Amino acid sequence: MRRTVFYVFAAALLGCIPAGCRSQRTTAATETGRQKATEVDEATLQLEGLLIEAKMQQEAGNDKQALELYKKILTQDNRCAAAHYETAAMLLQAGALDSALYHGHRANELETGNVWYKLLLTNIYGHRYDHKAVAAMWEEIVAVQPDRRENYYQLSDAYLQAGDAENAIDALNRAERRWGVSEAVSLQKQKLWEALGKPQQALHEVENLARSMPEETRFSAIVAEAYMKQKDYRHAKPYYDNIARQRPDDEFIHISLANYYKLTGEPQRAMEELATGFRHPKLSCTDKMQILSTFYSTEEFYKTYAPETYALVDTLVRYCEDSSSYAMFYADVLMRRERYEEALPWIRLYLRHDSSRYEAWEALLICESMTQDSNRLAHDAALASELFPFHLLPHYLLALDAHGRHEYTTALTHLERCRKLGFRNGYLEAECYGLMAECHYRAGEPEKAWPCFDRYLELHPDDMGILNNYAYYLSEMPGASPAQLVHAEQMSRRTIEAEPKNATFLDTYAWILHRMGRDHNALP
Repeated sequence: MRRTVFYVFAAALLGCIPAGCRSQRTTAATETGRQKATEVDEATLQLEGLLIEAKMQQEAGNDKQALELYKKILTQDNRCAAAHYETAAMLLQAGALDSALYHGHRANELETGNVWYKLLLTNIYGHRYDHKAVAAMWEEIVAVQPDRRENYYQLSDAYLQAGDAENAIDALNRAERRWGVSEAVSLQKQKLWEALGKPQQALHEVENLARSMPEETRFSAIVAEAYMKQKDYRHAKPYYDNIARQRPDDEFIHISLANYYKLTGEPQRAMEELATGFRHPKLSCTDKMQILSTFYSTEEFYKTYAPETYALVDTLVRYCEDSSSYAMFYADVLMRRERYEEALPWIRLYLRHDSSRYEAWEALLICESMTQDSNRLAHDAALASELFPFHLLPHYLLALDAHGRHEYTTALTHLERCRKLGFRNGYLEAECYGLMAECHYRAGEPEKAWPCFDRYLELHPDDMGILNNYAYYLSEMPGASPAQLVHAEQMSRRTIEAEPKNATFLDTYAWILHRMGRDHNALP
């Protein structure tokens, strides 16, 4: 079976032998002519036989014998293109590139219209890393086969390998002139122009593609985004409009238009487009979350456009089903609007799915403290303190709860824990010292309370409520020293100067004056 296939191949090979490798039979009438024709036929047959034998040796893997036979053929007829071609192919495989190049050129010179010979030369030049020569050979191939589109692509790639991007583009332009605009060619030219550092030409290629195929809206999207990056909003808008016409159900077109209107100074229209996009059923909650997080800066989201952005979040919630993924985000928005009661179920929903984030627990405790749910607050603060023992807020809230139940020793245990952990950037420092002062005083340890009051007032010197309490506690001491009473009078005087009609502050000041023996000053 293999032998049969080989003979078919050999017959095809012989059919390609040029005139230099086989002679045309003549029909001369003279005896001499007949004798000469017979001699030529015999020489041709001998060469054909050698070719067949050489090919058989080549097929059998006997390269040395095959090369010897091809050499013998070329000795008899150096114009045998087929022998030069096969020799070049075998020498290329053996790595003898210079010799392969010589025989490849001879084959190509003898039969300039044979594409296979030119393809072999491109292979040889490629192994020699002679990219310019490869490009030149592809030019010859294109000249022989001008109607084969793939040749132009190969030519472009060859020029690109040679570092000649402009000729690479020209090859693609020639293909485009023959077959019209196509996606593959236009996008390749775009990349080449970008590599040349010519963004406008690159954009022109895609723009041409978008105009040729308006129904393919992805090209319009590429052009629009390119113009947006250049801040050329006027030219971007028609392409966005084309997408909206061609694909009114596109889930992202309204997001793109929202960005366009935001950048062109029309925030209200931007909001309208964003809201329309958020109502699209194909736009996932994850997409919406990512869009919101990048569309507005923090300043814009929480301050400049807060009412509008909060309304967008409300829309997001209504149209999303996977509530746990955005529960904390929505809870944060509600907390910023002081809607703590509404935020609580969203925080609890999130914690049911992921209880590993302290930030979520802190938000829960803040909302519970703001809604004055003391029982739930104490329970959750205790749980949070076990899960996150190195965070201050749970311990502070437990101290506050214990203080409310007059369990001052327990409260002081939690507050001492806070002090040991440290108050990073002053977080909760004043609150803890203020509560510590109250607990020490109520526990009958006034001497421990005074330093805590002093530290609190270092941090908040204008807290009139603490000034009043501290002054009153000092004056209440049975053995208060004159210096302590003077200190109490100074603090209390500050409170009535700040709030002269506050009855509580006036009463404290009068009492201190009385304790100092100044009843005539106290009476008014």
